[in-house]
Amino acid sequence: MDSDNTPSIAAQVKALSRLYTHSTPPEILNTITEIASTLSNSSSNRKKRTIQPGDPLPNFTVPDVTNTPVQINTLVGHGSPALLTFYHGGWCPFDSLVLASLQSHLDEFDARGAAIVGISPEPPAHLAKTAEHSRVYFPPLSDTGNRVAQSLGLASTLRIKRHTLSAGFESWVGAELGLPLWNYEDQDDEMVELVLSVPSTLLVDGRGIVKKMDLMEASPDFRRRLDMTTLLDWVDELLAEEEEDEKGHRERVYRERKEEKQTVMLAVERKRGEGRGQT
Repeated sequence: MDSDNTPSIAAQVKALSRLYTHSTPPEILNTITEIASTLSNSSSNRKKRTIQPGDPLPNFTVPDVTNTPVQINTLVGHGSPALLTFYHGGWCPFDSLVLASLQSHLDEFDARGAAIVGISPEPPAHLAKTAEHSRVYFPPLSDTGNRVAQSLGLASTLRIKRHTLSAGFESWVGAELGLPLWNYEDQDDEMVELVLSVPSTLLVDGRGIVKKMDLMEASPDFRRRLDMTTLLDWVDELLAEEEEDEKGHRERVYRERKEEKQTVMLAVERKRGEGRGQT
C-alpha cells in the first residue's frame, strides 16, 4: 500500500468506531468499554514507576512468533533509532489499524534507519496469526502476562466485578489475549483481577536511551492512537539532534587537537630557544 494515499489513523479510527459500535455484541462492548474506562484512569494501579525519556531501556528476553527467545538489546541500541510499540493484540481492531499503518510506512522508517518492534501479550501462536493477518514484516514479540510491560510501568492491574463480564469473556481473555486472571473475594462481591498493558510507543535512540514516549492512558478515549506522521517526526527530530550532537563532537575534537598541536609547537619552540641559548 502506498503510504501517501493512506488515511490518517484518526480518520481510520473514526470510520472503524462507527462499524465497531454497531457490529460488536452489546454485552461485550459494555465490558470492553468499562475496562477501557478503568484503564484510562489507572495510573495509580501501576506497581512500577513508568519508564521515562532519558532512561535506558532495560534488556529483556521474550519469545518471537516461533517461540524463540529474543533479547531486546539485539534489536535496539546499535547506533540507529527504534520504535517499540506495546499493543493489546490482533483482537483489538484499533491496534490492528496501527499495525497495518506501521507496515504501510515501513519503507519510510527503513529509509531513516529506524527499526520497528511490536510487543503484545498474545502467545506466540496467536502472535503469528496476527502478523499473518496484518501482513506485518517487522518483528512482533510475545510478552505473555504483560511481564515486561509491568516491569516498565506500562501495565495496570484492574479489579472488575465478575458479574459485569460477559459470558465466556474470562476464557477468551486467557486463550486469545495471553492475560492471566486471578479470582479473589472483595467483601461480598467476587472479583476478577486483570493485568492490561497500556498501548504505548517508545522511541529509543542508538544508545538504547528512551527519547520520547506516548501512553494511550493520557486520553480517556481508548481508541486513540498516534498517527504515523507523528512517529516519523519523532525519528526525524532525533536524527537531527544526533547530527547536531555529532557536529558538535567533531568541532570539539577539532578544537582539542588544534590546542594540542599548539601546545606541542610551543614546547618545540621553547626547546629550540633553549638550544640556541646554549650555543
